[in-house]
Amino acid sequence: MAAKPDGEVKAMEATFEALSSLKPEEKKRVLLWLWEKLEVAGPAPAATQSSASPVTPGAVIVNAGIPAVSGATPTAKSFLAQKEPKTDAERITCLAYYLTH
Repeated sequence: MAAKPDGEVKAMEATFEALSSLKPEEKKRVLLWLWEKLEVAGPAPAATQSSASPVTPGAVIVNAGIPAVSGATPTAKSFLAQKEPKTDAERITCLAYYLTH
């Protein structure tokens, strides 16, 4: 019997399904609204960073399993390639981790 996903993964799946059909600017508005309503600590990622560079330059990813080269942060694409997520929920989880760290 397969293990049931925990509440966090269920929330990610529901969020992905709800947002996947929206336009990019609509997704951004919804995510920023959620960020504020849920009172997440720190600045909202999309509000303070450009879409081309989602991680602050020089940021260090801790325990990500990817060695930093000369302090360089791996791109989201290379991070996902390293993690090899199999489902949308795993991809969302990996991206959330990438953006958080």
